[in-house]
Amino acid sequence: MQWNIRFDVGIIANSLIMYKMKLNITQSEKLNSILSNRILQHSSYWVLSILFFGYVWGEKGCLSKMYIIFLIEAPVKMLAVYGTLYYLLPKLFFQKKIAKFVVFSILFMLFCTALQRVIILNTYLPYYYGIRQSSFSINELIDTVFSINTFLIFPLFTKTLEYIFNMQLDLQCTEKEKVKAELHSLKNQIHPHFLFNVLNNLYSLVLTKSADAGDVLLKLSELMRYMLYETSIAKAELSKELEFIKNYIALETIRYRNRLEISFITKGDPSGRLISPLLLLPFIENCFKHGIADQIAQGWIHIELLVTDSGLSFKTENSKELKPQQTVGGIGLENVKKRLNLEYKGKYQLEIADKGSSFSVQLSMEL
Repeated sequence: MQWNIRFDVGIIANSLIMYKMKLNITQSEKLNSILSNRILQHSSYWVLSILFFGYVWGEKGCLSKMYIIFLIEAPVKMLAVYGTLYYLLPKLFFQKKIAKFVVFSILFMLFCTALQRVIILNTYLPYYYGIRQSSFSINELIDTVFSINTFLIFPLFTKTLEYIFNMQLDLQCTEKEKVKAELHSLKNQIHPHFLFNVLNNLYSLVLTKSADAGDVLLKLSELMRYMLYETSIAKAELSKELEFIKNYIALETIRYRNRLEISFITKGDPSGRLISPLLLLPFIENCFKHGIADQIAQGWIHIELLVTDSGLSFKTENSKELKPQQTVGGIGLENVKKRLNLEYKGKYQLEIADKGSSFSVQLSMEL
């Protein structure tokens, strides 16, 4: 019975905690909704501006008079502010029609100034100061322009900053989409390039009626399964990438057999580490296609991969024939360089060395 009471109390306590958390989230959402309300934002700006400037410009003991004057002048000031923010800026200035913006801004300000003078003359000027005649002197017009623009400066500054921020955001989004599309294109090029090499290998085995053709087909199906279902994501598990590389090496080993001495050494724990799919494959492909494939005599390939706390160190070295003006590498190697610049810019070091009788690649990168 005692256990049941404790159990019930625990359930009630948990329920109260969950209700409090839900209440806090609801209150936070309501607060965000209130703060993002444009009517509230604009109303707050005008109220605070009138209170501030009325206090700054008003005479001691006559603050109420200054607040009434500002309220009378507010409609024209609002016309100047919103006409500039929602027409002159977006329709002319932000569209880079600078000449039209300057001309229309001057005309619009002259109109607002004249309208303000008319309102002043027919409202508080005769009531508070006993002035009933037309008053459009240069000094008074300048004072009116200054008074209107005082309320325009902050919204103008805010709107311009908002525009610059949105422009930068749009540029970043456009650049990201461009990089994403280019990266997708480079990844798609890997598949046909890789398959072309493997099918060439398979074709040569079929021509020689090699018994290894069946094993090649089996390995190829495993590789294609990985390429179809595991490489469509932005990052793949490093352990699966290593398994893929081992299968690829096994496939190539079947083709070259006694002509090839190959070693593949891995150190460190790849568990939980992520890497861009098929990023290392072109380096290994290059060892076979432009190394052992061009050699008549015995060839060798050494591959080392070390997983560290911060990333990985990857090295390949292969023997090759000495040929004048030989270009080592191709589409695959060029693509992987572009992918590294797009996905790991500033986070990798790549060294490629042609030593005459051998070719080496050293890659260090953060994961």
